[in-house]
Amino acid sequence: MSMTNEELLTKVAVFKALGHPARLTMVAALTEGEQCVCELQRLVGSDTSTVSKHLAVLKQAGVVQDRKEGLWVYYRLHTPCVRQLLDCFTALPNKEEGEIVAAGILSTPAVAIDGTISPAGASPKRRRCSGGSSTHLPGDGGTDCEST
Repeated sequence: MSMTNEELLTKVAVFKALGHPARLTMVAALTEGEQCVCELQRLVGSDTSTVSKHLAVLKQAGVVQDRKEGLWVYYRLHTPCVRQLLDCFTALPNKEEGEIVAAGILSTPAVAIDGTISPAGASPKRRRCSGGSSTHLPGDGGTDCEST
């Protein structure tokens, strides 16, 4: 299957968006139908700001759409084929837990909101902003920063 660079980058963005446990949990819930941000927040156990950032990543990748109803924001899948993708992964052969741990899958890598992953036990690379002492993660909106 041949694809253009643009098609490749689009697919990479979708897989990257699905590559965070909280985002994948929300997408799995959305396969059952539209949900309010507050319901997704309860599901993943994160604060509203964090859930909103995760949903923004999914929306930017084209995985979800939102609609506003008064003060409430509801999300639904925009890419219904994600449901089949999740079903495909569910059909993967089960591995023994020891094999999964040995492969590093159950270790807990540090994952930033933008999906950047650091090895297990390491923190994502932070950046120090010029003109101040604040640091932040790559992709969280900071500018004029250097890696630390």
